Amino acid sequence: MARETGNFDYIIDANTPNDIVMIWDGQSSLDEFTAAIDPRELFTVGTFLESIRLDVYLPSFDKAPFPDIYPEDSAAEKNVKLMKVEAKAPKCGIAFYRKKSSESEWHYLSEIVLQNRGRRTQIPVVVPYFTVNDLKILSRGSQIGIQKIDYGDGVIGEGPIVDNRTLDKIQVEGDYRIDLDKSEFERNRRVSLQETKSIGISPEIIIPRNPLRTAWEIQNQGDNDVFFTIEDSGNVVQNGGFKIQSNQVAYSQSMCEIEAIWAKSVNGSVNVAIRELSYL
Repeated sequence: MARETGNFDYIIDANTPNDIVMIWDGQSSLDEFTAAIDPRELFTVGTFLESIRLDVYLPSFDKAPFPDIYPEDSAAEKNVKLMKVEAKAPKCGIAFYRKKSSESEWHYLSEIVLQNRGRRTQIPVVVPYFTVNDLKILSRGSQIGIQKIDYGDGVIGEGPIVDNRTLDKIQVEGDYRIDLDKSEFERNRRVSLQETKSIGISPEIIIPRNPLRTAWEIQNQGDNDVFFTIEDSGNVVQNGGFKIQSNQVAYSQSMCEIEAIWAKSVNGSVNVAIRELSYL
């Protein structure tokens, strides 16, 4: 198993649009992790949102009192006292969304009410706003978005105290984990290229570069020898390369090269049969 951990940050202030804004692109984080992996490898992906923390500073809103919460209060009693404070003082909010990179519509998760507590305050978000568990499990390529919410007193950066609007700032800090496991299942393959081509004494590409290629075969159907090489350039085959004699076949090993294959005839025009297999 391979594991990658990382962080992301986002600042929400007066300049943040009121529409849904993506604050973390899990697909981009996954692509950075898998960039060096052969695309023909099959692996499973586990994406986990370990934490999100908000650093809240809202001086453009009138200060809200702290609820009178006591150790003996139940969770229900604490929530009731908090909601009473939220109803008395100006407030704004943030809604959270998620979606896959392949989707166009965001899926609503929850929203959190924010007030000016007279100082910078820190609020954990993953529990309970994303999940009631210790961490949020996401699908491969998930994205997280936010949207500023107006409860009647303005959004972040547009509170009642105009002179302080530019000071409003919510700093979002998140931690994520991506786990990769190589799968032992075999992927489906298909014939991606099968044809007969006529080639001459000038080098040319007979099989284009293909990152999903798994095997290839080249049959010399003519009377003259054929040279071929696996290169991104025809320079090598111009002066030789691997030789396929008349009516012989050259073929690859499993999990073969992915570069373009060049070929040329030693003398005159020659027909070559080409067959390529690729993963779906």
